Amino acid sequence: MSTRMRTADLREPIRDALPVESAEYGAPPPRHQFFVPKTHARALHINIPVVLGDRGMGKSYWWAALQSREHRGLLARMAPDVRIREETFVFPGFGKTPDLARYPSKDVFARLLNTGRKSRLVWKAVVVWSAARFADERGLGGGVGDGRDIPPVDLVLPAIDSWEERVSWTVDNPEAADRLLQQFDATLHALERDSIWVFDALDDAADDVATFYNLVEGLCQLALELRSFRHLRAKVFLRTDQFQDRRVGRFPDASKLRASTASLRWLTTELYGLLWQLLGNHPLRGAEYRQDLYTTLFEHKLRGRGLGREERLEILTLAQAEDWTPPPESRFDAAVQERLFHRLTGPFMGESARKGFPYRWLPTHLADAHGDISPRSFLAALATAVAHTAYYHADHGFAIHFRSLHAGVHEASRIRVGEIAEHPWIQPLMAALAGHVAVPFEFADAEARWYETGAFADTDVVAAEIDSADSARKRLAELGIWREMKTGRIDVPDIYRLGFKLARRGGVPLKRDGEVR
Repeated sequence: MSTRMRTADLREPIRDALPVESAEYGAPPPRHQFFVPKTHARALHINIPVVLGDRGMGKSYWWAALQSREHRGLLARMAPDVRIREETFVFPGFGKTPDLARYPSKDVFARLLNTGRKSRLVWKAVVVWSAARFADERGLGGGVGDGRDIPPVDLVLPAIDSWEERVSWTVDNPEAADRLLQQFDATLHALERDSIWVFDALDDAADDVATFYNLVEGLCQLALELRSFRHLRAKVFLRTDQFQDRRVGRFPDASKLRASTASLRWLTTELYGLLWQLLGNHPLRGAEYRQDLYTTLFEHKLRGRGLGREERLEILTLAQAEDWTPPPESRFDAAVQERLFHRLTGPFMGESARKGFPYRWLPTHLADAHGDISPRSFLAALATAVAHTAYYHADHGFAIHFRSLHAGVHEASRIRVGEIAEHPWIQPLMAALAGHVAVPFEFADAEARWYETGAFADTDVVAAEIDSADSARKRLAELGIWREMKTGRIDVPDIYRLGFKLARRGGVPLKRDGEVR
């Protein structure tokens, strides 16, 4: 009765279980991939109106997951402190997928703002209409209250579909709109339910910076106002660089908003915990991997003593569980995680410990200048590494060859640089340095290259309001592209350095002959 997989056989669940591409936008993650990092708990709390996160950290993931009743139920069981339940009503306030029935499009937003409409009132119209529509569909109207003296205003609005007309009605009938929200809140109180409007992909709501920040500021103001109700809440997902005091904090009580934000970050232990969950829920070989994982844990506890029949039976029983989640020690104990990961990779990044240890090496080379790692980068690196091993090192004694981890970091860097292209001003600045500086380098060398190449005259750089080396230096640091070392020199982490083709004195080399072997 074996509870161990052959090492080479571990490649199959790694290859098949890791999502190498993002799921279709708007679709919640498959149930077996649902994972709640502890560091996300505060951000998901129902009373947090603004959630910040960089690319790949989970903003769109949670935007979609919160709209799924099934996933809200999972969240309530895994993280009850967030106060979001399966029965909580969640409405899309804006998303990447156009949905004129629920919110305006980019062109509609532009027209509304160009005619002088305040963005806060535009967003208020979105909330008012979705509340009334939902109440009508569920038959919740008609003055259901909580015992207080609430005017009997039916949850019914004019039968108009145009957002221009809907916003005009909201502006022209402020008392009726407020009474409608008040009654909806009272109805939810009687039902003991909460409601949340979720907003994501807001950069798709505007073509220019001024319009974007106008919309974000108005939305943040409305999100604060909704907190005056007992059961109406908003959750606005923004990139970290999109939430700027000088552009978003120009309304009364804006300081309260800053105090009520939370960030999506992933600890290293959480990334590895996600890996075990994905492998353990592989549709064909997940049970085998779960047995393998428990065997590793038991062997550690028994300090090398062979597994007895009792331990083997317990492993087989544990491996049959549905909705399996990794045992706590494999999610929180770094020493245990290292043992589990080295079961896949071997203990060293070479022939000995001199080159480092895979468990520590991989996250170190995937982190940005802030020390953040996105699960997308982590999983892409591993998926690439196992495919690389199967092609170049098929006879290797472990599922992943240490050299293949280099290839994985290269691919993760390529993806990350592609993602950061949403800031088009970065490319001309970093491209000017390729082949001319080696990391770490003096900032003066970068400054000289920028002026030599005329980088500050690039249209994208000009549009980003970067007109000097100092402003470029600050913006690149804010985005985590580079950091200033104590020596004053500039360091670019591998997750960006490799993609921007910057050489380094030591560390992961740039590819030669198109492949790392």
